[in-house]
Amino acid sequence: MLNVSGLPAERYRICTQISLGPGWKTLMDSRWATTELAWTTYPESGWEEVSGYDDMLSPIRTYQVCNVQKPNQNNWLRTDFIPRRGVLRVYVELKFSVRDCGSIPNIPGSCKETFNLFYYESDGDAATTSSPPWRENPYVKVDTIAPDESFSLLESGIVNTKVRSFGPLSKAGFYLAFQDLGACMSLISARVFFKKCSTTIANFAVFPETATGAEATSLVIAAGACVPNAVEESVPLKLYCNGDGEWMVPVGACTCMPGFEPAKIDTQCQGKCWAFEISLKPIVLRALECLLADASMWIIEAGWKGCKGRSRVRGGCLLSNRVTAKPLSVILTRSFTNVT
Repeated sequence: MLNVSGLPAERYRICTQISLGPGWKTLMDSRWATTELAWTTYPESGWEEVSGYDDMLSPIRTYQVCNVQKPNQNNWLRTDFIPRRGVLRVYVELKFSVRDCGSIPNIPGSCKETFNLFYYESDGDAATTSSPPWRENPYVKVDTIAPDESFSLLESGIVNTKVRSFGPLSKAGFYLAFQDLGACMSLISARVFFKKCSTTIANFAVFPETATGAEATSLVIAAGACVPNAVEESVPLKLYCNGDGEWMVPVGACTCMPGFEPAKIDTQCQGKCWAFEISLKPIVLRALECLLADASMWIIEAGWKGCKGRSRVRGGCLLSNRVTAKPLSVILTRSFTNVT
C-alpha cells in the first residue's frame, strides 16, 4: 500500500525520475477500422470511402474527393462520435495527399489544394444527416489545412502529416468534420489523441498518470504518494504536468524508513542486509538456529544473495518469518538433518 501524502514544500528538483508509458493516449484512429468506416457525407456526390494503404503499406479505409471539374464545391465529411474521456484538450493527426491543381488540365480557377478542419461538441451521439447544419457555426473551425507537398499525375502520391489541437472541451464528446471546397485529395487517416504525463516515480514518491490541461501553457497539479517502505520527508508531494506531457517543478519528497535503503536507481526502498558465513559444529548451529528463531531474526541459506523472512522447522526449531527493526542475516553452511 502506498502512503498517500498531502501537498507545497521546499524541494524544486527531481533527484531521480522514471516514467512509465508513452506521453499520449489515442481516442480514435481511422486505421483501427477492419470494415467500412461509414462516416457521414454531405452531399452524397462528395467524399467517397475507398480501400487504400497508409505510408507503411498497411491496408486501411480512406476517403477521397476530386470534383475539381465543377465549380462551387462544398463537400462535408463527419466522423463518428468520439467520447472525450474527461480530457480538456485533444490533438488531431491527419495524413493526406493532395493533387497539384497545375497538373490537372481543363479545370476552372476554383481548384483548391487545401481543406478545412472543424469539430462539433455534443453531450451524446445525436448527429444526423441533416443536424447539425453543414456550415461553420455550429461547427467550430480549427484550421485550414495545406499540404507541404502536392503531387502531379506523373508522381506517386506524397503523404503529408499535420497535427492540430483544440480545446477546452466541456461536453461528453465531439465529432470531427472535414470540408472540401474543390480539391483533388485523399484523407488517408485521422487520429485523435491527448497528451499526458505518464505515471512516474520521483524522490521516492509515485505520481499517477495525468492528462494535460485545457491550454498548451496549462500546468496541472498531480498529488504524489510515497513508495512502499518510505515516509514523507517534506510535504506536500506534488508534480506539475505541462502542456507537452512533461513533468516539472517537483515539490516535496519521501525518504526510506529506518532499516531500509535506496534501490532501483533510488525509486525503491529495500531492507538492509548484512550477511556473514559461519562454519560451526552441528550442535552449535542448532543452538544458534533456535536463538535466531526466538529473536525473530532473518535467516539466509547458503548461496542466497538477498534478504527475506523464512519460516520452517529444522532440528526441532521453528524459524520465524517476523522481522525486527534491525534484521540480521546469517548464511548457514551446514546441514541439520543429523542433529541430535
